[in-house]
Amino acid sequence: MPTPELGQGQALVRVDRVGMTASNVTYAVFGDVMHYWDFLSAESPWGRVPLWGFGEVEASTVAQVAVGTRLYRDAVLRRTVHEHLGDDLVHSAVVGAAHHDAAPDLGGLLPGAPPTFFFAPDQMRKRNDDWGPAGIEDAHAKAWKQFVPVVEGWVDVVVGTGPEGLRADWLETLAGATRPRIGHVLQL
Repeated sequence: MPTPELGQGQALVRVDRVGMTASNVTYAVFGDVMHYWDFLSAESPWGRVPLWGFGEVEASTVAQVAVGTRLYRDAVLRRTVHEHLGDDLVHSAVVGAAHHDAAPDLGGLLPGAPPTFFFAPDQMRKRNDDWGPAGIEDAHAKAWKQFVPVVEGWVDVVVGTGPEGLRADWLETLAGATRPRIGHVLQL
């Protein structure tokens, strides 16, 4: 596939790993009824199904987005929501930035409210300030002791590969045949 020509303020990201769940299938199955295709549209009769995943920037015309940068998100959904809502978008949060202190400023690339980063360590610092070191340690230990026994062994990660793996996992999930404890991850 030829590399697309980039315009000003664009980056080319090679997606190499995505996760897929019944939630993704819901977008496709209920695309018309729930109006997902209003902002996840493609050439009729198709739609764009959002998948969260990892990718690497292969080309960029944006100074803050360097070639080689590793990204995680659902870029299709974020961009289409921003474009759909424009100035009516009042808040956009980015959750899970791995390199918070070096994250690119994406606000200039999208219409509407600029994305703001939610970074768990920032919240931990806030809690530390609110509760003190002993308070946060006690709260964490108590929550962790309750959490681990409940979720231990809940998810079995199953890795598929390539378009064939994506197709097989999609059809399995679409048919309702994926066990709830299975987490499909696709290496593309």
